[in-house]
Amino acid sequence: MEQPPAPAPSGPAVPKLSTTVLLAMGAIATIVLVAIFAYILFVARLRLDEQLWWTGLASMIFALGFYMMYAATHDRTIARPLAGGFFVVGAGSFYGSIFTGGSNDFAKLIT
Repeated sequence: MEQPPAPAPSGPAVPKLSTTVLLAMGAIATIVLVAIFAYILFVARLRLDEQLWWTGLASMIFALGFYMMYAATHDRTIARPLAGGFFVVGAGSFYGSIFTGGSNDFAKLIT
């Protein structure tokens, strides 16, 4: 009985279309996130406390989105750390906007 011939060597490994599309979606999402924060911090002419407030609001919205993605997929490697990171940035920005605002000490204490 003869052995069947060995399969021909294949070419270089090409990623599947779904992997390529997923990477493209991730790159586009990263560009959108960077563009939103760049607009808030560099393009819009805002005071420091306003910049911090808008950065906090955007971060909290992104944190909620990434948390919902984590809840849907249970992906602990990407979605959960991003949700936590955006939450920390959002909370820090909100507190920073309170402490850099022009109100008096009592108003800062009760907000």
